[in-house]
Amino acid sequence: MALNTKDEILEAAVELFAARGYHETSMSRIADEAGISKGTLYWYFSGKEELFQELITTGFNILFTKVNKIIKKDIPADEMLYQYLETKIKFLEKHRRIAKIAVENQEIINPEFKEKVMNKHREMINYVAQIIDRGKKEEVFIGYESFDTAMLIIGMTNCMNSDFMFKDNRDRNKKVDFIYNIIKNGIARRE
Repeated sequence: MALNTKDEILEAAVELFAARGYHETSMSRIADEAGISKGTLYWYFSGKEELFQELITTGFNILFTKVNKIIKKDIPADEMLYQYLETKIKFLEKHRRIAKIAVENQEIINPEFKEKVMNKHREMINYVAQIIDRGKKEEVFIGYESFDTAMLIIGMTNCMNSDFMFKDNRDRNKKVDFIYNIIKNGIARRE
């Protein structure tokens, strides 16, 4: 499927921001990489900051769409949790360049956009908390506070992000199983 102009711009920006960094990438260079004029680039985006924000927003939207589909399924909570982990790890693997750009350029995020990002993060915590609540009702998860448990789970998956950003020799299934087993079984030795 051919990309539209906006998608071509976003793809070029991801490539350049990931390879050269935000500050070393100019709008002219992005236009050249996308194969468009600088005027066309400015038709879509008022500047580099707006383009950066669109990349982050697009990444969130992709992930939220996938997680929302999982939440709506009629499956047991433990399977739902596994599918969430699998989806999140797969997302981090596939979109590691966007994640790398976001992590490495947090200083350029303005306060309004930072608040939007934090609201999206809270929304994701609430999605995962719904899975935990469902698991408690099904009696497959114990009664820890759902929001705190969700934050811990998201924190675990986010820690895997650095692995995906810098390594190409990864095994997604092993990582999903590892996180799932830590969550399900804990790390304490059982007598």
